[in-house]
Amino acid sequence: MGHPFPAAPAAERDGVHVQAPRLGAGVMLPRRRRWWLVAAAVVLAAAAGYGNYELVAAHDARVTVLVLARPVDWGQRITEADLALARTVEDPAARMIRAEERASVLGKTAVAGLPAGSVLAPQHLSDTPIPAAAQQLLGLACKPGQLPARGLRPGERIQVTPVTSNHSGTEGVTRGGTFIALVAGIGTPDSQGGITVDVLIATKDTAAATAAAAGPVILTLLGPEK
Repeated sequence: MGHPFPAAPAAERDGVHVQAPRLGAGVMLPRRRRWWLVAAAVVLAAAAGYGNYELVAAHDARVTVLVLARPVDWGQRITEADLALARTVEDPAARMIRAEERASVLGKTAVAGLPAGSVLAPQHLSDTPIPAAAQQLLGLACKPGQLPARGLRPGERIQVTPVTSNHSGTEGVTRGGTFIALVAGIGTPDSQGGITVDVLIATKDTAAATAAAAGPVILTLLGPEK
């Protein structure tokens, strides 16, 4: 039988004829590796990974902000004991008070009731103390049935209506004029369910409010001021 591949041309070496082998079809010589391409690919992959890390880190940048360590009522002044720190992602749409602004928060007045854990923002606080210069604070004694069953909350607007009381203890006709007040605080109910409601009144209503404090009153919850 003949060879499966045609013989390569004979070569002469040191006077001896040598038959050079010939590679058959489909036999490939190993290619030369281009190490610089591999190195470049590694560098580009590392650069892309670092860029992605920086992008994610920028979107997840956390800052230390002030939060409430305990619930705060409307009108309450902020003290050191009310404040705690938390790490959070800063939201550009919400102005949060950072830890380094702590000193500027102390002594300010809460303008809303806030639960523990709330992140403090400037709109939650006011520089105006309670009572303000044109206000007075007084307590009104109320019995069950003289205020809404759901109770009242600090900061809500109410109408105060003084009423007369007969010997049976039930309320009758109104006495004196009504006036508007803001609820500043709620006391603890006594053994008979009576409760004292602290209210803020305008100075011009002092006479009516003083008379109201001397007797039974009806407290009516009002909607937000227009």
